[in-house]
Amino acid sequence: MLSIFGAAISLPFLMLGLLISAIPVWMAAKIVGAGHQELWRAALALVLATTAAVAVVMVCVKLHAVLWGVLLMLVTVVVVFAKVLDLSYLGAFILCILSAALQVAVSKLLVALFGG
Repeated sequence: MLSIFGAAISLPFLMLGLLISAIPVWMAAKIVGAGHQELWRAALALVLATTAAVAVVMVCVKLHAVLWGVLLMLVTVVVVFAKVLDLSYLGAFILCILSAALQVAVSKLLVALFGG
């Protein structure tokens, strides 16, 4: 019973974290000119890309191919972003770089507002 209560309390915080993480991807998709620029689509792309990248890295670590895992993780994220957000692969690569830069800016803003 206690674990259900803990999950019920932590679920809104997980959703808030996903929303805050998806905002830079959404903004970058608008800048790059993605075919699908909705916030929910950016959040879906982020969840799918993260899940697929973790799975690829886990398989590569199990096979003792960590460097291949890092390379395949990057390719996986670009491919998922390209397919979900309706972009070319070059556009998805640019989106990844731009969203990382925007994530740093959002993180610095949140630390400035709430970090003290």
